[in-house]
Amino acid sequence: MLAAGALVLAQAVTARAADDVEALLARLARPAPDAIGFAEVRFSPLVEQPLLVSGRLEYAGPGRLSRIVSSPYEERTDIVGDEVRVSREGERDRRFSLRRAPELRGLLTSFGAILAGDADALEENFSLSLADSELPGRAWVLSLQPKAERLRDRLGSIRVHGSADRVACIAMGLRPEESSVILLGEKAEDLPQPLTPEALEARCSAID
Repeated sequence: MLAAGALVLAQAVTARAADDVEALLARLARPAPDAIGFAEVRFSPLVEQPLLVSGRLEYAGPGRLSRIVSSPYEERTDIVGDEVRVSREGERDRRFSLRRAPELRGLLTSFGAILAGDADALEENFSLSLADSELPGRAWVLSLQPKAERLRDRLGSIRVHGSADRVACIAMGLRPEESSVILLGEKAEDLPQPLTPEALEARCSAID
């Protein structure tokens, strides 16, 4: 009897968690086209200093995303469906399939689904968990764990930080001792110095 009660309680908690994720994604959904500034910081044991690039992201609808880097170099990456084109002035365009870039594919799937408010697309590829706060501004963290082992090995986990109806940061653990943090909008301005994972985590979690 107790076991049956525990099962019913667990099912109720799971259903509530799914409802909470769907409600969050409904708040986050943005009509296309949309654009936002970004700064991406990548940490790797292969370099002494973190790598920082900045620019803007342009969302043109499901499966269509452009990453336009303006500093410290200029580069444009256009993603349409499974096809990627990378353009730099003075160089020949590079084209490849997202199937060759699981990290990029995982990021596109998650970011595009969030902007579209598509819970089904996220749940098809990731196990989701939401940590929500009752504090003013309602800070939250949506964790995405890739279901496919190959993607999990290459991409690690994704943590989406935000408050109310805004995404603030997307943090990815790529491999042991290697990580990447994408800060969006106001979070991408006046970054803390020195750039450390701990400083960026605090900035992503803060409610502005």
